[in-house]
Amino acid sequence: MTFIEKTCQVEFVQTRDIIAIALLIGTPFFIVFGAWSDRVGRKYIMMAGLILAVVLYMPIYKKMYSLTDTTTKVELAGSKSIERKKTYSEAGDTLMTVKTVRVYADQTIKTETNKMDSGGKRSNQHQTKFLLPVKTIGL
Repeated sequence: MTFIEKTCQVEFVQTRDIIAIALLIGTPFFIVFGAWSDRVGRKYIMMAGLILAVVLYMPIYKKMYSLTDTTTKVELAGSKSIERKKTYSEAGDTLMTVKTVRVYADQTIKTETNKMDSGGKRSNQHQTKFLLPVKTIGL
């Protein structure tokens, strides 16, 4: 979950949906491999799982990262929207929030939110979030 939320910057709700789908798909295999380990022994099942993990983790994580890598995606022309909002505090400070939404050809939506103070300095409240297309996560 942390990799999907922090590194890939996928939205919270969609991250939970992805994890829930993975659990629903994986849970029946507990029964299958449990019965198999009763016949063959746990050692061989665990060793096969470890070998699969060593071989498959890097490609799986690279694929997850590539789904949110916008350098390889084509942005749809005319789909970019920018929303600016100014808020004023009682002390007279100004906070400007700029929200940029981009839609890509594969229907990935990237939302960037930047907050700047009255001096034009960016605050630490920069956020980028992705909403992956439904077909990508298998819903």
